[in-house]
Amino acid sequence: MNINISAILDAKLEQMDRDGVIKQKIEESLEKVILNAVSSELESYTLKKQIGEKVRESVGGVADQLGLSAYNGFLSERVRDIVRDLYTEDIAQKVQTRLENVLLKKYDQMKLSDIFRAYRKWVHDFVDQEDQREREYYTGSLDVRYDGAWTVYTCCFSAEPDQEETPDVMIRIQQYRFEPAERIGTLYLDGRDMQHHAKIGYLSEFEAMVANLYYNETPIELDGEAVETDTYFEAALED
Repeated sequence: MNINISAILDAKLEQMDRDGVIKQKIEESLEKVILNAVSSELESYTLKKQIGEKVRESVGGVADQLGLSAYNGFLSERVRDIVRDLYTEDIAQKVQTRLENVLLKKYDQMKLSDIFRAYRKWVHDFVDQEDQREREYYTGSLDVRYDGAWTVYTCCFSAEPDQEETPDVMIRIQQYRFEPAERIGTLYLDGRDMQHHAKIGYLSEFEAMVANLYYNETPIELDGEAVETDTYFEAALED
């Protein structure tokens, strides 16, 4: 008995073509490739930097001229316009949603200990396990000093160890007497005082959160006793 494999394959392909199976599979594969490419592009540093630079150029000194709520609204509109110019509507919406969730989100209040927990989560996601093992720990320090009726909280954060002198992020909060919550009085990002140098370019998720707290003058509950002081990387502890 002779089996004509080629004829069987041709007949099957014709049937699949008539039934639309081949077309459906091609469309599904294309959709998957496109979505993966979009997701990868949205995570890229180049995209974030490009959007950040255009937002910074567009915003300029608006923060000094407008009230905060107006500033946030203006920034949101500029982000929408810029990403629409750069990308198709679907991708623009995805980028805009991410930026608004990270940068423009409004917090009613936050605990000091939650800021430290947020940094611990971010730095573990940001630093790969090989670097975690090499560095062993990161900088996440809290210094509390008393000056008469004032208590000064200084928080330093860096993905590198022992960077209290030159941290990536420095937060200072002054507490008057026994006020349960105070706003962030001083914020430095990459050594720049945010009172004089508004950083509207690329922000990490943690930087965006603390910048949001600073610009919105969000009350920070000063639960210093609950701050996590263990700054060892989990990967380093596993060795």
